[in-house]
This record gives sequence, structure tokens and C-alpha cells, in this order.
Amino acid sequence: MQKHRDVLQQASRLAVAVALCIAAMLAVYALTGHFTNAVLLGALIGFVMAMGNFLSLSITVSNAMNRAANGGSPQKAQLEIQTSSVVRPVILVIISEHIGHQVVTSKIVGRDLLKDPAVSRRAVCPAGGHPAAALCADLHQAHRLFPPESPGGTKDKGR
Repeated sequence: MQKHRDVLQQASRLAVAVALCIAAMLAVYALTGHFTNAVLLGALIGFVMAMGNFLSLSITVSNAMNRAANGGSPQKAQLEIQTSSVVRPVILVIISEHIGHQVVTSKIVGRDLLKDPAVSRRAVCPAGGHPAAALCADLHQAHRLFPPESPGGTKDKGR
């Protein structure tokens, strides 16, 4: 139980420190006249991500240390901690990159692909069948992304 109290105390101290840093950042944005709802949303998401990262790392370290103390391999505990601390940021980068690619592709094709993707949602739903089958079934929707050129040489915008 003491272990959980220690983690919560560390998390509360980190929360205060991160909140102060975010407040300073928001103050700079406000003073320069660049404060928007998007900046506020980004700050809140960053705060939640930082706290989630800290708590998940704390749980990983705590569990690894318990296993090592109860006769487990200290090398395995160290490997678990290192793997966890590397994999989480990589996953965040991959997700951010994917969203960035969706935004850029949306601007290129002139359609919001985040709201209306061309690929069926069955591709990510385990109950909807195999992703390859969903992709093949949705190939007929490719004309929505790249409409055929009209006789006048301009692309047909009527979707």
C-alpha cells in the first residue's frame, strides 16, 4: 500500500510541475496574441499524455521490481522497463504521423479523410471481417478520391 501512496505522491508533484509549465506556455501564447482553442486543447491533451505516460511507466517499474524481488531475473526486469519506456513514445509518434498524413492527404484530394475515409471502417473492426477483404470491397470507391477528368480538361468536382 505504501508503494501506491509513493507513486500517487510523485504523480501529484509531477502534475503540479507540468501544470505550471503549461500555464507559463499559455501565458506566452496569450501575451503574443496567438492563444486559440486549438492551443488550449493541445495543452490539455499534452497534460493528459504526460500524466498517463508517467503513471504507466510507474506501474511498469513497480511490477518489474516486484517480480525481481520475488525471485525473478533482475535483467528481465530491466529489459521490461527499458522496452516500456521506448515503445510508448514510438507508438505516439506513429499515431501522430498517421493523423498528419491524413490531414495532408485531405488537403491534396480536397476532402476531409478524417471524417469520411475512403477505406471502409470494417478494415479496423474485428467483427467486420478481414481487412484485406474490406480493402478489396472498397476499391470501387477510389473514384471518389480521384474523379475522372471532364471533356473540358478540368476535374469533375461533383461527387
